[in-house]
Amino acid sequence: DDTVGDDDDTAAGDPTSLWIELTWVMANDDMDLHLLAPNGSLETDSDCYYANCWYGSLDWGVTGVIDDDPWLILDDIYGTGPEQTSLPVPSDGLYTVVVHDYPGSSYKSSNDATVEISVGGSVAATYTYGMVGEDCYWWAATIDVQAGVVTVAPDGNVVCN
Repeated sequence: DDTVGDDDDTAAGDPTSLWIELTWVMANDDMDLHLLAPNGSLETDSDCYYANCWYGSLDWGVTGVIDDDPWLILDDIYGTGPEQTSLPVPSDGLYTVVVHDYPGSSYKSSNDATVEISVGGSVAATYTYGMVGEDCYWWAATIDVQAGVVTVAPDGNVVCN
């Protein structure tokens, strides 16, 4: 079980390190975890997700320094998660966590998704939402890591295509 501070995925002991984990109840429903940089946009280089965030491929902080870059640690397509993202030494700003019920899965009904957010090695928030169907985005939470504040989005903060 990976947690903040384990292995080399995070800066152990950093009070602002960020770890996010997504799980869901029903298998064969591909959920995707997105972490948006401050002022970030979905599916761009300011969004850490399955298509672009493997092995330090994004450079969000000081150019060439990897500790301030996000990492998608795990991506699960067919199971119930987890999907995990780490940001060992985040820059100042407000980060956003988004969950996408990726279209084309064999399971297409409502599915409870749970996001757990840890800041500095401690769980700051855990929240579950019933994803309503394929190709929906749940804007789950915002994180001010320097202040250690996680704000969970209200129910209904979902956009479906």
